[in-house]
Amino acid sequence: MVDWIQLKRGGNAMKRLLRFEFRQNSYILLENEKTVFSINAGDLKFNALQFYKGVYSEKGISTNIEIENRVDDSDKTGKYVFVWLLEIVQAISEALPEENSDSEDITPSEKNSEESLPSKIIPLFEFAACAGDGFFNDDTIPHIDYSTDVIEADYAVTIAGHSMEPTIQDGAVALVKKVDCLEHNEIGIFIVDGSIMCKRYVKKGREVLLCPDNQSGEYSSIKASSVNSCILQGKVLGV
Repeated sequence: MVDWIQLKRGGNAMKRLLRFEFRQNSYILLENEKTVFSINAGDLKFNALQFYKGVYSEKGISTNIEIENRVDDSDKTGKYVFVWLLEIVQAISEALPEENSDSEDITPSEKNSEESLPSKIIPLFEFAACAGDGFFNDDTIPHIDYSTDVIEADYAVTIAGHSMEPTIQDGAVALVKKVDCLEHNEIGIFIVDGSIMCKRYVKKGREVLLCPDNQSGEYSSIKASSVNSCILQGKVLGV
């Protein structure tokens, strides 16, 4: 495990202590036991606006930061994310004078950055909780709020399984738009005979197939005509 790493710069502001951990398939930064930023391990997507709001947006907050790595040495991806975040906070601490951290106003560049990254909050469901038609409209289905800059997305699902690899990894967050139909070769979320699945929609003549992207031979295509019920829940926009 990497020991404490200090990112020092000028000024007398009190140094902030952040902790880097891996929890529930996400790499997170904690400050005073509160999560201030997270990256999903399935897609490693970095949201710059979320990072700014979680780590730097509070008035008068210091850019003088230490980060402690609590991720196991065997996690190579964790090491990569940790070093990546260190480089980011180091660059910010060097670019922003400490004496300006008390400024209440957002600089023009920060304002333009926020304006160029519109976002929305959508429900994020666990894959296993989605085995029902119209689950995304059911307030009783457990979910958490998820921020995304993909404005077209109506909800998100944490994918479970390897059938869509390498396109969609196990644990990735898939952004979904509610639609009535799919075009050939698009990826969708389906309820097939009561089971939730993520598959590629493929037309072969008059036959419709729900196909895996994983070509290992462990996963089979499903003929729509061979099942009792196949309900489209939405189109996967991306991860």
